[in-house]
Amino acid sequence: MKTISNNIIINQNIEKVFEYTTNLKNNKFWQNNLLESEQTSTGILDKGSTYRVVHTFMSKKIEINGIITKFDKNTKCFSEFTSKFIKGDSSLIFEKLNHTTKFTLTGSVIFNNFIPCKTLLYKKAANYIKQDLKKLKNILESL
Repeated sequence: MKTISNNIIINQNIEKVFEYTTNLKNNKFWQNNLLESEQTSTGILDKGSTYRVVHTFMSKKIEINGIITKFDKNTKCFSEFTSKFIKGDSSLIFEKLNHTTKFTLTGSVIFNNFIPCKTLLYKKAANYIKQDLKKLKNILESL
C-alpha cells in the first residue's frame, strides 16, 4: 500500500473548511476528474455513512464505494474505499492555526495487480491531490 499526502493552509476558519470539504455535493467543485459524488446512506454524514464517487483517472472511469470510519467535527474525517481497480483509505485532517486552517489530505491506495505502471499512477495521484488542494484553497478563500 502506498500513501500519498499533501496539505495546504487555507485562509478560512476551520468550521467553514470542515463543512465544505465533508459535504459530498461540494467534491465535484474542488476535486479534479470527479464526475459524481453522493452519500448512499440516509441521515447526516457521520461515522458509518456510506458514499459513492465516480472519477476519471488515466482516461478510465472508476466507480468507488466507501464508508466513513471516523468523523470528529472540525477535526477529522476518515474513510475506507474499494473499487474494481483500487482499494484503500483516506483521511481529511483539520488543524486550527489562529484564523486559518491547515488541511491535510492523505490517501493510502493499493492498485489492482493487473494494472501496469503503478509507479506512474501513484505520481499522477499525488499530482491530482496537489492540484485539488490548490483549487480548494482558491474556492474557500473567495467565499
